[in-house]
Amino acid sequence: MKLHRTITLLLYALLLAGCSGIEQKDTKRASTVDTTMYDFRDTKKLVRTVKKASLLIEQKGTGAFNDFKSDPATWNNPLYYIYVYSIDGTCLYHPQRPDFEGHNLIDVTDVQGRKPLKLAIEATGDVNNPHGWVHYIWHPAQGLQAISKSSSHFAATMPDGRKVIVGAGMDMPPEEKMFAKFSVDSAVEMLKKQGASGLDHIRNPTARFHFRDVKVFVLREDGTALVDPALDTVSPRNLKEYRDIGGNYPFRSVIERLRSEDVCWVIMLDRNRYLRIMGKKAIYARKGTIDGLPVVVAAMTSLPKPIWSN
Repeated sequence: MKLHRTITLLLYALLLAGCSGIEQKDTKRASTVDTTMYDFRDTKKLVRTVKKASLLIEQKGTGAFNDFKSDPATWNNPLYYIYVYSIDGTCLYHPQRPDFEGHNLIDVTDVQGRKPLKLAIEATGDVNNPHGWVHYIWHPAQGLQAISKSSSHFAATMPDGRKVIVGAGMDMPPEEKMFAKFSVDSAVEMLKKQGASGLDHIRNPTARFHFRDVKVFVLREDGTALVDPALDTVSPRNLKEYRDIGGNYPFRSVIERLRSEDVCWVIMLDRNRYLRIMGKKAIYARKGTIDGLPVVVAAMTSLPKPIWSN
């Protein structure tokens, strides 16, 4: 009888250990986030921190706010700070602007007319923007001058069932190539669903397809611009004949490569308008469709300078 009871207890203990092991593996898997796609360390750190904060919110709900306040080195430092909003736009937690808390900021605009919070809520549901990036111009809490900002967001559900977004952003962020890629991938999906009517949304300077020097553009297969990368003119131009300062035809290369590839990166040479020196830009391009007709959807972004050039 004692032997039978001992065996039963051992089996029960093994079963609990096995279940605990499974739970630990699931938790570990849920807490991981792929940041290998990014070039800059600060970007990777920001995404991992926002993901970690979203998991803490799912576990503790508003109780996580005390964790954020008690560890400013992790959650509220010179690089970034964590904030939390409900999906209707109500601010629940903001360490830099506690006066925001309890107010609905869904329609607040940046200095260029964008609605960052509305864009952030949309971004967390965009599979082509895996870390919920939003780019905008903002006034720091203690600053005098508006600056560029890029923020990452994750959706979370608190223990009481409330759905929120958790985010943090960087001032004067490094220009990751992936920012351009995410915008193009989102534009391809939107044009597939909305057709030609989606072109006006891409042209809109307050939409998510414009930020800093990055602008999504759309070409026909013959190179005619439906949305121009630089000019908004009445008569569209053909970009196949455009030559960069190195004498290359980057848009012609894009069109030729997409005949056999679905996605491509093409390098072009351009002048840096701040430093007045030659630099490299990358064009990320994808095949897309508008009402069943093939198009090229792309964006240009500056490449980081090599350290030896400083």
